[in-house]
Amino acid sequence: MFVCVMKISLHIPKSNSLKHKRMILNSFKSRMRNDFNISLSEVDHQDLWQRSDIAICFVRSEKKHIQQTEDALLKFVDRFNGVELIEKETEIL
Repeated sequence: MFVCVMKISLHIPKSNSLKHKRMILNSFKSRMRNDFNISLSEVDHQDLWQRSDIAICFVRSEKKHIQQTEDALLKFVDRFNGVELIEKETEIL
Protein backbone atom coordinates (compact mmCIF):
# COMPACT_ATOMS: atom_id res chain seq x y z
CA MET A 1 0.00 0.00 0.00
CA PHE A 2 1.28 3.45 -0.94
CA VAL A 3 0.09 6.86 0.22
CA CYS A 4 0.65 9.97 -1.86
CA VAL A 5 0.51 13.45 -0.35
CA MET A 6 0.62 16.34 -2.80
CA LYS A 7 0.48 20.09 -2.39
CA ILE A 8 -0.36 22.16 -5.42
CA SER A 9 -0.18 25.93 -5.56
CA LEU A 10 -2.73 27.53 -7.85
CA HIS A 11 -3.20 30.93 -9.42
CA ILE A 12 -6.83 31.88 -10.09
CA PRO A 13 -6.51 34.76 -12.58
CA LYS A 14 -10.22 35.38 -13.18
CA SER A 15 -11.10 35.70 -9.50
CA ASN A 16 -12.08 39.21 -8.41
CA SER A 17 -13.32 38.42 -4.89
CA LEU A 18 -13.14 35.75 -2.22
CA LYS A 19 -16.68 34.71 -3.12
CA HIS A 20 -15.70 34.17 -6.77
CA LYS A 21 -12.56 32.28 -5.73
CA ARG A 22 -14.65 30.03 -3.48
CA MET A 23 -17.06 29.31 -6.35
CA ILE A 24 -14.20 28.31 -8.68
CA LEU A 25 -12.45 26.20 -6.03
CA ASN A 26 -15.63 24.42 -4.96
CA SER A 27 -16.22 23.34 -8.54
CA PHE A 28 -12.56 22.36 -8.92
CA LYS A 29 -12.46 20.32 -5.70
CA SER A 30 -15.80 18.62 -6.35
CA ARG A 31 -14.77 17.48 -9.82
CA MET A 32 -11.41 16.21 -8.54
CA ARG A 33 -13.05 14.23 -5.72
CA ASN A 34 -15.56 12.66 -8.09
CA ASP A 35 -13.14 11.91 -10.91
CA PHE A 36 -10.20 10.58 -8.90
CA ASN A 37 -11.53 9.34 -5.53
CA ILE A 38 -9.12 11.51 -3.52
CA SER A 39 -9.22 13.69 -0.43
CA LEU A 40 -8.31 17.36 -0.75
CA SER A 41 -8.55 20.62 1.10
CA GLU A 42 -7.45 24.23 0.75
CA VAL A 43 -4.58 24.63 3.23
CA ASP A 44 -3.15 28.10 2.64
CA HIS A 45 -3.90 31.53 1.15
CA GLN A 46 -7.59 31.41 2.10
CA ASP A 47 -7.58 35.21 2.42
CA LEU A 48 -6.14 35.93 -1.05
CA TRP A 49 -8.38 36.34 -4.09
CA GLN A 50 -6.17 34.78 -6.73
CA ARG A 51 -4.02 32.26 -4.89
CA SER A 52 -4.66 28.90 -3.25
CA ASP A 53 -2.68 25.96 -1.93
CA ILE A 54 -4.48 22.63 -2.09
CA ALA A 55 -3.40 19.50 -0.20
CA ILE A 56 -4.29 16.21 -1.90
CA CYS A 57 -4.02 12.72 -0.43
CA PHE A 58 -4.78 9.32 -1.92
CA VAL A 59 -3.92 5.65 -1.38
CA ARG A 60 -3.13 3.12 -4.09
CA SER A 61 -2.10 -0.53 -3.96
CA GLU A 62 0.89 -0.18 -6.31
CA LYS A 63 3.46 2.54 -6.82
CA LYS A 64 2.81 2.68 -10.57
CA HIS A 65 -0.83 3.54 -9.82
CA ILE A 66 0.36 6.45 -7.68
CA GLN A 67 2.30 7.84 -10.65
CA GLN A 68 -0.63 7.28 -13.03
CA THR A 69 -3.01 9.10 -10.69
CA GLU A 70 -0.56 11.95 -10.18
CA ASP A 71 -0.14 12.36 -13.94
CA ALA A 72 -3.91 12.34 -14.45
CA LEU A 73 -4.39 14.92 -11.68
CA LEU A 74 -1.86 17.27 -13.26
CA LYS A 75 -3.52 16.91 -16.66
CA PHE A 76 -6.86 17.71 -15.04
CA VAL A 77 -5.42 20.85 -13.43
CA ASP A 78 -3.97 21.96 -16.79
CA ARG A 79 -7.33 21.48 -18.52
CA PHE A 80 -9.51 23.01 -15.80
CA ASN A 81 -10.68 26.46 -16.86
CA GLY A 82 -9.96 29.12 -14.24
CA VAL A 83 -6.86 27.81 -12.46
CA GLU A 84 -3.17 27.71 -13.32
CA LEU A 85 -0.62 25.46 -11.63
CA ILE A 86 2.23 27.42 -10.02
CA GLU A 87 4.03 24.70 -8.08
CA LYS A 88 3.67 21.05 -7.07
CA GLU A 89 5.21 19.07 -4.22
CA THR A 90 4.79 15.30 -3.86
CA GLU A 91 5.67 12.84 -1.14
CA ILE A 92 5.04 9.10 -1.38
CA LEU A 93 4.90 7.08 1.81
